[in-house]
Amino acid sequence: MTVLIADDDKLARYNLKSMLCDLDSDGLILYEAANGKTFVEQCRRLHPDIAFVDITMPHLDGLSAIEQCREYTRDTQFVILSGHSEFGYAKRGIELQIADYIVKPIDAVQLAELMERLRDRLAHTRKNRNMDFYMWVLQCFQIWEEAGYCEMPGPGPDCGGSYYGFRFFLDAGPGAGGYPAAYLSLSEGLYAVGRGCLDRRIHYALRESRDAGLDFIVCCTAGELPPLRRRIRDLCRTLEGDGMAVSCLYVAGVDLWQLYEELKAVAERDYLRFGAPDSACAFHELTFTDGEQNVLAQADALIEYFQQADENRYLRAVSALKELGKEPLPQLNTGALTRALGICLGGAFAWKDLPELCRALERHKSHIFDGAQSSSTDKMSYATEYVEKHYMQDISVVQLAEKLQLTPNYFSKVFHERTGQTFSAYLTNVRMGQAKRILLSRRDVRVKDVALMVGYYSSRHFANVFKKFTGLYPSEFRENN
Repeated sequence: MTVLIADDDKLARYNLKSMLCDLDSDGLILYEAANGKTFVEQCRRLHPDIAFVDITMPHLDGLSAIEQCREYTRDTQFVILSGHSEFGYAKRGIELQIADYIVKPIDAVQLAELMERLRDRLAHTRKNRNMDFYMWVLQCFQIWEEAGYCEMPGPGPDCGGSYYGFRFFLDAGPGAGGYPAAYLSLSEGLYAVGRGCLDRRIHYALRESRDAGLDFIVCCTAGELPPLRRRIRDLCRTLEGDGMAVSCLYVAGVDLWQLYEELKAVAERDYLRFGAPDSACAFHELTFTDGEQNVLAQADALIEYFQQADENRYLRAVSALKELGKEPLPQLNTGALTRALGICLGGAFAWKDLPELCRALERHKSHIFDGAQSSSTDKMSYATEYVEKHYMQDISVVQLAEKLQLTPNYFSKVFHERTGQTFSAYLTNVRMGQAKRILLSRRDVRVKDVALMVGYYSSRHFANVFKKFTGLYPSEFRENN
């Protein structure tokens, strides 16, 4: 927290600094100004969280200085330092929305209580401003996905810096039942990263995209990016294990529209993550040749067919991969690809060239139905896992049946036998479970936005379904819990 003390009395500044350090020696960054003019310059440069301002200063009095500073610092909380005889004059500060005043000589207990109030107020202000940014981002992305071109819903919040978008990928082994728990842990971990962003005045938004990606969007300076990237890299590594791998590719944009376009490019070539050397890699740094990109794309398709238990398509993908191996692939990160294949296919692969890998993949086809009684068992496991990953999208029986090469009627029959529920009821259960989680853990998110986050584009329909499911409307459920 940045604190600026403006007072022409050097001893008064020293005493206040000492008292603040006694309260919090590690969490405060303290600056000083000896007159009103210097104070305004410091405010413009530092944007302090809290400013203690003496009324009577040379060059510019405290209240006039605060009035000028309001043009540069929206979130700064100004505290007037006043003597008893000046208190009536200090009432002018109310017009400037002064956070508080403190009478000299300063009492340590009074200062401690004041700092606690200011911290709480600052956290609340930042949270509210970030929610404006959060909803603005979601609104923009929804409009652009539906309209297909840049149509701004209005000017966005005033926040400095560039836009960065981290697209997360959660890869799981075949039949890995821990995917929903890992996805929830990833979301909660990103919310924790977001709370840290607010402490550093960085706006953030977390968005579940329609292509089952998870986007963490921030607005910050280039200098603020490296520590944020390290936190995200550490989060990815913490969540790995038990047949799971978490990675992300990030992009940048000078404005939100450009960031949206860049994230679309990542979605179109998400297979490049299998060649990324890092768990939090810049998308523009992945400079593969066309041949190398084709290898990664084919490996991605091969993984999908394996997890769908589609042996014919799996073998065709291996054959296509074998053809691509006839060209040299000098830049391909074989270590990253091997690790991805091992996790997603549930095996271990050691290879010195692509033909050798393809021979190993052909042998591995015998594991497609490992642990399953029949192909339909594996396909229903895939269907339930698909719902857990894509519940925020429009999902239909026809769509999933086509993916699994089954007729819709047969898919519905087998799904009901395997789960004890119709597909529609199962999807609703998943969505309502996610809605309850968001309503309780993200109380700052409006109900109509929760509806969008779990796949309902009509908030009224969502509210009616939720009431039928829980006996309460979403707002009632939140209030009662």
